[in-house]
Order: sequence, then C-alpha cells, then structure tokens
Amino acid sequence: MKINLKINPIISEKSTKLAGEGWYSFQVPTNLGKKESARIIEDNFKVKVVRVNSAVRQAKVRRTKAGFGRTKPFKKIFIKLKAGQKIDMFEVEK
Repeated sequence: MKINLKINPIISEKSTKLAGEGWYSFQVPTNLGKKESARIIEDNFKVKVVRVNSAVRQAKVRRTKAGFGRTKPFKKIFIKLKAGQKIDMFEVEK
C-alpha cells in the first residue's frame, strides 16, 4: 500500500556522506511520527528500516520588504536501513 504524503529526500553534501554509512534523510510533515514515517519509507522503497531519528526545525523570523515574516517549520527524519540495502536516489557516481 503506497501512501502519498509529501516526503522529500534531503540531498546535500552531508546527506550523501551519511547515505554511504546507511543513513538516509527525508523531509516530512511535522505531525508525522517515527513509526508512521518508517512504515511509509518501507512501503515506498521496499527496504527494511532499522532505526529512525527525527528533528524538528522551528520556524525562523525573516525580514522582508513588507516587514517581518516567518519560514515554515518542518521535520527531518534520518532512516537507518538494514545492512546491504540502499535507496538509489542517494547514490552518487564517481
């Protein structure tokens, strides 16, 4: 069962380095828990999740031309996969 939530991979220099160690990072809605996010990743990518770490980035105040505004808060999850498994979108060709 594929669940279509807005789960975006975070692809940066740090995340590709972590992907080599088996940790993959995604941006998820702030109301999504660890168990639900692990289940969604397992269903969508056909992998086995061993561990999930999460961090919420709070909204920041930014100055704009019209005054002050806020950025949106979001949650980052870090997924540890079973040994030998990988997600192809994080692979970098050398």
